[in-house]
Amino acid sequence: MKVLRIAKFDEDAASRQKLLRGWQQEILENASVLVVGAGALGNEVVKNLVMVGVGTIYAVDFDVVVASNLNRCVFFRREDARKGRSKVSALAERAAELSPYGYTRVIPIEADVHHLAHDHEVYQRSQVYVSCLDNLAARLDLNAAAVHNGKPLVDGGMSGYIGHAQVVIPGQTACLACDIGELELKSMYDRLSCSGSPLEFSGPKIPALPTVTSALGAVMAQEVVKLLLGWEHYAKEGKWPSDTGTPLAGKRLYLNMRLNIYGVYDVERNPNCPVCSTLNA
Repeated sequence: MKVLRIAKFDEDAASRQKLLRGWQQEILENASVLVVGAGALGNEVVKNLVMVGVGTIYAVDFDVVVASNLNRCVFFRREDARKGRSKVSALAERAAELSPYGYTRVIPIEADVHHLAHDHEVYQRSQVYVSCLDNLAARLDLNAAAVHNGKPLVDGGMSGYIGHAQVVIPGQTACLACDIGELELKSMYDRLSCSGSPLEFSGPKIPALPTVTSALGAVMAQEVVKLLLGWEHYAKEGKWPSDTGTPLAGKRLYLNMRLNIYGVYDVERNPNCPVCSTLNA
């Protein structure tokens, strides 16, 4: 049989996801998301946000591509490692090539998150923050910016076969600082110089697998989509729309891909949290 024309349905890159009840592609098209950390998790999160059609993605990182990144970072190439190319410039270029839409912008910001003031314009423009960072100090800095600006934060981390993800809604759920223990804080401050300036925030190298990165990056990107699609409904009704789902707000997802253990548990706000305790619930 001769095919006379391609159906209109097949001409729309977003046609399959538009079949989902409650899906609003125009919300994603007009959305702005901040992704801090352009390593393994950052690559996966940006990849997924580009594929679903988020209109503007700000990618922040100060580091360069090295060979050990290549087994987990879909946007990096051997040439990038040889040249010591900045992670965000490589990510932005390749993500734009990947996008099936004509409107997606990935804007690279070559900077250390510690050097961005909490009222920086990129914080103001972004609707959701995403932490793809591999150290506590930087994660707490982004968490403080989210609380300061009242913007939801999707945080994730991994080590070897294990990963976790959490959503922070300032003033309503626990923030990342709510359950930080003294030992973790001591470890962080031990890496500060006597002047209080960071000496090395990357910390020790941790084991990592591309499979765990992919799984966790997918979860985190889906949490961003839930927040974007459901935020207006949540603001009006006080509950998340069932069609697009409830984010991991006040909860933490845990996965262990070696032992096949997956679970979600509650994270309680700390009434004495030095970051978010002054915000009303």
